[in-house]
Amino acid sequence: MSEDTMHVWITAVILAVLILICTWYIAANQLAKADLPKCPDCPICPEPTVITETVSETVEVTLNAQETYLDVAVADFLSDKLEDLTTCNGEEYDEDQILVSKVYKDWNVVFGEDHNDETDYTVSFKVKLKYLDSDVEEKCYDIKDVEVYYRQDKSPKITIV
Repeated sequence: MSEDTMHVWITAVILAVLILICTWYIAANQLAKADLPKCPDCPICPEPTVITETVSETVEVTLNAQETYLDVAVADFLSDKLEDLTTCNGEEYDEDQILVSKVYKDWNVVFGEDHNDETDYTVSFKVKLKYLDSDVEEKCYDIKDVEVYYRQDKSPKITIV
């Protein structure tokens, strides 16, 4: 690029900047001269009012209680019976090699005599256990029918049906 061409570009940029500054100045003066109402006398902008009010509201949240019962029952089953479940098809497995593969959808919760007593209930479910072995490519699966009986202030009674 020649030196003359560079001077032309610099001059064009300076002129563009000057035009922008002049346009901004004219627009700012026009806005200042405009007959706009000034606050606080403006009817559009009334004096702000501060409202201090405490609102207390109770919100009831509905949980899918049956899934909560199932989650607790499966956890109790595993923590209580895992050491008794270390054999699958005659092979011995460590407890850390046993996983829950599936909990079947046909499970239920049966409450005590009045059916509303949440301190006395039984959770029945079917679970598919997966046994993993690092030495063998094949996996072993076992399906268990389980009942977990809960009574107030007592440990759950777990039965493999």
